Amino acid sequence: MKGLFVLLGTLSVLAVSSASIGAENGRAGAGPTPRVLPPIQVAVFAPPEMRQSLMERVFAEVEAIWGPTGIVFDWHRITATGAAHAEHLDVTIDEPEDVVHPSALGWIPFTADGPGSCIHLSRSRAEALIRGTSDLADHTVLTHEMLLGRALGRALSHELGHYLLQSKVHTRSGLMRAAWPSQQIFSFNRQGFELSREQREAAARHVQQDEGTKSGA
Repeated sequence: MKGLFVLLGTLSVLAVSSASIGAENGRAGAGPTPRVLPPIQVAVFAPPEMRQSLMERVFAEVEAIWGPTGIVFDWHRITATGAAHAEHLDVTIDEPEDVVHPSALGWIPFTADGPGSCIHLSRSRAEALIRGTSDLADHTVLTHEMLLGRALGRALSHELGHYLLQSKVHTRSGLMRAAWPSQQIFSFNRQGFELSREQREAAARHVQQDEGTKSGA
């Protein structure tokens, strides 16, 4: 089984309001930020032609969404798949390997023991979503990168939720919702990408327990 980040509807009918793409700010979640936990080491593979500025937008989106949990990430770009250290969480941004769910922007494999440690993101599917959205047909290179960073960053945030919550369960609202309208995928406003208090606490516990396991090894 896999945790999936999918989109509602088809590309031919998805629409994004042009008013929603003009800013980079917006917050997910509210309330005081808890104490900072040990950083999660993440190794990220992307093709050489993928600009570093785009990757930084993806990372910034994840950090904004997960910031209220106190969980932080230490990103390491690697030049080849399999080059990550054993203790790193792997993220691959490349052509999709999952053909069963053609609308998924991201996915993480699950076994009987829980989620795997490798998350996949599909840049080509995010690109197709932008091309198939009529309101986004005419935009600058900078805006295109901004939209792509939002979509991939929100997909990655969702898959990190499966990993950190150790669950393939989806919720009816919030970050762990199973499917999304394009208006939210591309909107500068992160409303709807929040984690509940219970989810924040569960994710933080997992990070602490994982750190304790490594320390005791």
